[in-house]
Amino acid sequence: MLATRALDSCNPGTTPTRVPPAMPPLPKPVFCKLLGHTWQHHVEDPKTVWTANKNQCQLEQESQEEPRFYQRCVRCGIERDWDAEGA
Repeated sequence: MLATRALDSCNPGTTPTRVPPAMPPLPKPVFCKLLGHTWQHHVEDPKTVWTANKNQCQLEQESQEEPRFYQRCVRCGIERDWDAEGA
């Protein structure tokens, strides 16, 4: 069968055959319901603005917001807030 697929892919007039997978993957929410979520830590940093001070010799950092700490499930993408100090 491997030789047949190799020959099919070499012939310009034919399309290569695809072998179906042995078992289709489970939907992500089903896996999370059965075994629980797999949480991964994330941080969204706000945009940082750098400006010069009055003397124009030193840069000062200004931030619009506080960073957001949260966890995201790797499989289903659900997010939940996470306290960085309390963890």
